[in-house]
Amino acid sequence: MGKLITIPALFDNYIYIYRYDDREAFVVDPGESRAVIKVLRAQNLSLRAILITHHHADHCGGAEQMQKLFNCDIIAASKRIATPNCSVKDHQKVSFGGISIEAIFTPGHTSDSVSYYMTDQQMGEKVIFTGDTLFTGGCGRVFECDMATMYNSLCKLSSLPDDTLVCTGHNYTLENYRFSLNIEPDNELVRDCLKKALSQEEQDEPYITNMAQEKKTNIFLRSDTLEIRSILKMQDVDVAKVFSELRKKKDSF
Repeated sequence: MGKLITIPALFDNYIYIYRYDDREAFVVDPGESRAVIKVLRAQNLSLRAILITHHHADHCGGAEQMQKLFNCDIIAASKRIATPNCSVKDHQKVSFGGISIEAIFTPGHTSDSVSYYMTDQQMGEKVIFTGDTLFTGGCGRVFECDMATMYNSLCKLSSLPDDTLVCTGHNYTLENYRFSLNIEPDNELVRDCLKKALSQEEQDEPYITNMAQEKKTNIFLRSDTLEIRSILKMQDVDVAKVFSELRKKKDSF
């Protein structure tokens, strides 16, 4: 995606810049500002908006400085972020040129977590910025909600079109695939994903998947499958309990 710029930041965060025309862009989850400002200036881009998925500092720590510097909007759903001047509601849409962005509330990691579903009509592209709700091959830790709430949020995301690119808040890809193989050692699809992710890591390139791949290889999105239920010996229990068991195993992995 030529319009999408992925910036590794802090220890394992991802910050995203999306250039929606020749000179204008928005940023998602700037945990720090220096690297983002450097890219914006190098590419002569005007920053029009900052989208924040939740209140944790590693996702919004650079927002205030960038707002002062670029006089841009900060868009968020959380009342725990001090600086937003656009507070979005569930399924509310905002637009930039030919870009449409829908806020999808996805509580679980935090109670204020929101994902942003972007469609670029000109390029025919779909992207979901998931913060710490959905990761490549995994999902976020559950801090402020119950497991059923988190699983329901993941189901919301997995209902998006298969060709939606998944842009996550952290690079936990290798660990997630290794955990999945610990549960399902014979899953060749996941093993192939791990090999590809290792190759991308060696080349310092982000490994970005789409929703079709996540539904096939993300063990948390597969909580309700016969394979996972059988491995965990949880055939006859509610799917939220299956998900909860997987999440607990991942927490101690």
